[in-house]
Amino acid sequence: VTADGREILSDSAITEPVFFFFFAYTQAIASDTQDGFNEDITYNGKDYCFVYSKVGETGAVFCGLVPRSVLLQDATTIGYVTLAIVIVAVIIAMAIGTYIATGIGKTIRRMNKGLEQASKGDLTVKFATNRKDEFLTLSDSMNHMVSNTHQLIEEASGVNGKIMTSSQNVSSIIQEMVSMTQNISVSVTEVERGCVQQAGDIEQCATYMNVLSEGISEVHESIG
Repeated sequence: VTADGREILSDSAITEPVFFFFFAYTQAIASDTQDGFNEDITYNGKDYCFVYSKVGETGAVFCGLVPRSVLLQDATTIGYVTLAIVIVAVIIAMAIGTYIATGIGKTIRRMNKGLEQASKGDLTVKFATNRKDEFLTLSDSMNHMVSNTHQLIEEASGVNGKIMTSSQNVSSIIQEMVSMTQNISVSVTEVERGCVQQAGDIEQCATYMNVLSEGISEVHESIG
């Protein structure tokens, strides 16, 4: 469309002006924008999108009518492509989520099995995982906990052995003390018996001395 309103159309079969009487064309000429578009154009009963581009300072304007059906067709195609991409992305996300959930479930089941063995007293169990996330840190911590528990039990067992040895030594000493006490009791009994026997001997000796004294008296009288 030239500055004087003459239109040069790509379709030579159209003899009447197309753009000059559009309000969108009037707005485009009046605006300071070099390029633009307007979506609300109806021509011959069909909807179009009006686009334009000014040619420098000449006053001429390149204009075009793009059928909205073409735009909608492209938008529909884009929509289908977007929907397909979304569906593929959802499937991939579900597959990745299932894989991650399966791996996490297997790791948790292995750790639960190890904890059950440890709770039953098997402290030789080892927690292992091929994962490189927080489960690896958890596995190392659980191995460290079981190892420390095993070490504490071994130390307690060693202390218990020492206590048993000391108890046996104390028991042996007590038995020796009981035996010595019994020997002392026997000795005291024997001493007591000896004392009783010595008392009897002394009493018998006194009786003999009385008899001897009486005999000496009788001898003395006889001599007198």
